[in-house]
Amino acid sequence: MTLVNVIKQEILEQIEYQIKRIYSINEIPKLVIKLNLNDQFGDFTTTAALQIKSRVNESPMSIAEKVIAYINLEHAKLEKIEVVNPGYINFYIEPKWKISVLGEIIKSNISNTEQDFSQLHKREDINYIIQRIETVIITFAKEGFRPNFGKMLWEHLQSNEERELLNLLVRFTSDMQTLSEVDMNNLLDETIKKFYGYYDKLQFRKLDHMQLNVALNLFLGVKGVLEFL
Repeated sequence: MTLVNVIKQEILEQIEYQIKRIYSINEIPKLVIKLNLNDQFGDFTTTAALQIKSRVNESPMSIAEKVIAYINLEHAKLEKIEVVNPGYINFYIEPKWKISVLGEIIKSNISNTEQDFSQLHKREDINYIIQRIETVIITFAKEGFRPNFGKMLWEHLQSNEERELLNLLVRFTSDMQTLSEVDMNNLLDETIKKFYGYYDKLQFRKLDHMQLNVALNLFLGVKGVLEFL
């Protein structure tokens, strides 16, 4: 196992242990952590507090603050741990420590597996997106709202984010058999990015019936594509 994956695993194990200890629960969802390609948000980011908020009936920000108080890594030296609204936890590895283990990183061939890390990053995003979509769909289904595919028309798309996301889904479904691996990866990257941008802007409870139908149809389209890959 590479050093990066060892650190990720240690972070996840400690977070899982602290969540179970603090909130006296035995079962939690599989937690998500990703290696950040942009170090502005730390070296690693986890959505763990967002994932378990419904289990403990507490705000993700509060959950995150409680959990990070007990994190102490053995395999890496942390510079800081940061909690960011709405409940992301960002881990910053101490820069001098990273330099000191550069030789080990190179020997572990991490420097030559950048593509693998990119794929891993995508897989974690894909799993998280599918999980979030399922949660949203289930929530509204319990309230009696189910998307109507017959009303998914272009003229109902009201924002650029919706149009761009639908265009990407159309490209995926129409060109999937002819796309090169590079083009497929680029299209997947763009779809993940567009989904996050669209999801972050949505305020579901303020959408009228038609717009909620549009949003849920787009979500189901994204989920279908990502589950296929």
